Amino acid sequence: MDFKRAIAIAEKNAKELVPEAYSFTPEGAIISDGNYEITLSYYVAGKGPLELTSGEDGKNNLSKLATLMEMKREYKVFIVDEHDFSFKGFKPSKEG
Repeated sequence: MDFKRAIAIAEKNAKELVPEAYSFTPEGAIISDGNYEITLSYYVAGKGPLELTSGEDGKNNLSKLATLMEMKREYKVFIVDEHDFSFKGFKPSKEG
């Protein structure tokens, strides 16, 4: 069993599949049916409808608050083969 390797593979593929995501955290790791099931959480920041500008830096406090409120933590289970460590896919997590 090599959970560290499976987590690294899951995180690498998560970064490729969800390029706007950041701050990855392993939330769980199990072996099931010959696969590692690695649960990762990460933040995704969206572009807000309130693109307000004001002041020298181009943003006012309201738009900063709207951007902050749109950030959300997502949870996904990434599946890695137990034997050859190939990435097999991902699915929604029951956590988030």
